[in-house]
Amino acid sequence: MRSLFATVVLAVVAASAGASIPLPGRTALGRTIASPEPGREDSQAAWRAYREKDYVGAYVLWRDAAAQGNVEAQIRLAEMYEQGVMGVVDLGQALWQYEQAAQAGSPQALYWLGQAYAAGGVVAQEGDKSISYLRAAAAKGSAPAMAALGWRHFHGVGLVQSGQAAVEWFLLAARQGHADGLYGLALCYDKGLGVGENAAEAARLMRQAAEAGHANAQVELGLFYEHGRGVPQDPALALDWYRKAAAQSNPYGLRNVGLMITYGRGVPADPAAGVVWLRKAAEMGSVPAMVNYGECLERGLGASQDLKAAMHWYRMAAEKGNADAQGALARLAH
Repeated sequence: MRSLFATVVLAVVAASAGASIPLPGRTALGRTIASPEPGREDSQAAWRAYREKDYVGAYVLWRDAAAQGNVEAQIRLAEMYEQGVMGVVDLGQALWQYEQAAQAGSPQALYWLGQAYAAGGVVAQEGDKSISYLRAAAAKGSAPAMAALGWRHFHGVGLVQSGQAAVEWFLLAARQGHADGLYGLALCYDKGLGVGENAAEAARLMRQAAEAGHANAQVELGLFYEHGRGVPQDPALALDWYRKAAAQSNPYGLRNVGLMITYGRGVPADPAAGVVWLRKAAEMGSVPAMVNYGECLERGLGASQDLKAAMHWYRMAAEKGNADAQGALARLAH
């Protein structure tokens, strides 16, 4: 089951960092733990239990520490409820724990609530309350909240569309090395949105985001290298970055790997191998990949010619409003 966190990130168009339980020893995103804190020893013991995969023991210790007001334990307990670590997803309990942590001023909890109120579902959708929580989290130094506010201004969702405001928020997040902030700032430089267009600076920032593991940034950096925008043209290096994104099941990365292999850009052409990537991307919902895969089936490129299957994929893309697919269906109908 997809967690609420994953759902809300998709809903607000911001590919922000995930909310899965961090690896043992990693500091919670955007917060500093005060010391001493009630129940802190129990919380540390819970980490030991978690590292040893004793999830029941970790749950009991974090539950008890959370009841004493330990903010870190409240966050960890909320994540366990959200992710269903104990076998049952309980978003209501996750919400309650995040609310307790937010009352204590946890930036991570404030951010989670901001995203939850944006998406609706476990709570009623309230745009104003979402923005309030995100602003509160950003004021406490939460880079994910800063990036989220940047995306709101970038797309004009819940806030006025403003390139300048988007740049300001992205820059604050990027200064903390936040991948989504770097990615957003790179796009602003690439598009000249709120800042002077600068392809070289866009490529530099995009590389930082890509190296931090941001899948969409890896795709964009691949495009920069494929077309020589802001960097020397290098199809082989473009393919490397597409592969990195594809390894994260990014449909754009999968599609671009497929196109490069099918048509021999950066590697010798191998249509049979390329269509495998294109089909994966199409199956993951990439509308352009549906068209590309349909074209291969129509032409018999890398696969046996199959007009019925080609029309199936064209139809799926056409239903999403793709003009090329609509044209292909009209052509094959005659």
